[in-house]
Amino acid sequence: MKHYLKNALAFCLILALCLGISACAAESASSVPAPSVPTEAELPVQETASVQEPEPEEPVPDAAAAEDPSVTAGCEVLKNIYGRYYPGTAGSSLNAAKYAAMLLDWYVSIEAEDSPDRIAKVKKTGESFASGHDLSPDAETENGVPIDFPEKFSAIWSTAMSLTFGDTAVLEDAGYTPQGSWDALDADMLFAALYEGLALERPEHVRVYFPDDQVMYLLTADVPVYSREASYILYALKTAHVIPRETELLSCETDAEGTLHLDLSGEFRDYVCRMGTSGEALTIAGLTNTFLEATGAQSLRLTVEGKELETGHAIYDFPLSFENTFSD
Repeated sequence: MKHYLKNALAFCLILALCLGISACAAESASSVPAPSVPTEAELPVQETASVQEPEPEEPVPDAAAAEDPSVTAGCEVLKNIYGRYYPGTAGSSLNAAKYAAMLLDWYVSIEAEDSPDRIAKVKKTGESFASGHDLSPDAETENGVPIDFPEKFSAIWSTAMSLTFGDTAVLEDAGYTPQGSWDALDADMLFAALYEGLALERPEHVRVYFPDDQVMYLLTADVPVYSREASYILYALKTAHVIPRETELLSCETDAEGTLHLDLSGEFRDYVCRMGTSGEALTIAGLTNTFLEATGAQSLRLTVEGKELETGHAIYDFPLSFENTFSD
């Protein structure tokens, strides 16, 4: 019996000790503050490692889209005209002749025997140059000097026409030797295409009718002029060597019937009298066609120093009309 009571008492002591330990643990746990949960605004900003975007690869040039060497060469000549040629300054006529010849050499050197392909490259050259330059008349260089590219380009065009009609002696003074062979038709097509590509309005010009080298028919080419007054029409004919440079305009009037009365100096009579039949006929036809088309007159009465023109082949005592027989 004593043994039983002793065991029961030991059990009660152990139970009491366990309950006391549990109570202390609970009290200790309640005294430890619960961790605070941060709000979204208090959350720290996580810095992520910066990832650098890869450098774009250099595009591989497409052979078909690469710049045409002929276009590049043409743009170089235009660049010189744009920044280095100034009409009216010392040596400007020599520079004009050089740049005009360079353009003509470039044109005939373009590797395109087919005319439409060649013209397409010329237009592309004008477009390419215009896209990178201010071609307006009031554009200025870095030092404030006006460029007036349209005026410059017109002067180069006029010089080119003179060169193609045989006035090439100036090139020797300019120190330039032509690299190719070109004629007035080349110059006419070249500048017509360049003006279109550059998106510039072509200045006033006269279409001149002139004999071919074999004196068989008439060819045409546009010659730039300041206006379509009779004196400038005569200048265009002189440029094309249809009439001698010494020829003077004595009078030019259009009557009510639409007939143009043109009176020239004796140099013109002397010039045609030295010609054969074909040369004379083509010269008269070229002069007539040029004046009639430029003025819009219906016919032309030609006199020399107030008298009817008389040569060894014909007496021109009648109104001359536009001649289509010899036109190409």
